[in-house]
Amino acid sequence: MAQGDAACALADRIEALRLFCLAGDSLGGAEAALAMTVAYLETRQQFDRPLALFQALKHRVADMRTQLTAADALFWSRAQQADVDIIALGALKALACAVYRLVAEEAIQLHGGIGLTMEHPCHLFLKRAMLNGALGGDADHWDEQTGRAALAAAV
Repeated sequence: MAQGDAACALADRIEALRLFCLAGDSLGGAEAALAMTVAYLETRQQFDRPLALFQALKHRVADMRTQLTAADALFWSRAQQADVDIIALGALKALACAVYRLVAEEAIQLHGGIGLTMEHPCHLFLKRAMLNGALGGDADHWDEQTGRAALAAAV
């Protein structure tokens, strides 16, 4: 059994892995929801045209892709680093969960003609995004931790 400083180091390592895994799960879920939404927009027809050809919908999908790509780049940047502090991983997790929730909410909106949301996988993506956002500290928690660390570094 670890004791003292070894126990604290082990607890910090487990927390870091949890935050990193939640970020990865969120980005993977967002990617799946986005792919499902694009496939739906390519097949659903309105006015004898696929929905994917409507400019307003293209812009919404492009915004989701941009957010997801930026979060994905940060995720892989953090994965390359040998020693990342817990606050940086918390901020990564908060960003990844925010992107996941955005993509899941947009997916529900863009699947507007499917009927009840609970009968579609988009509902599960949104529930998972909300769960991931709550696990390991929400965005408010990590914003506060980042602010406290910045103030401590300035003093």
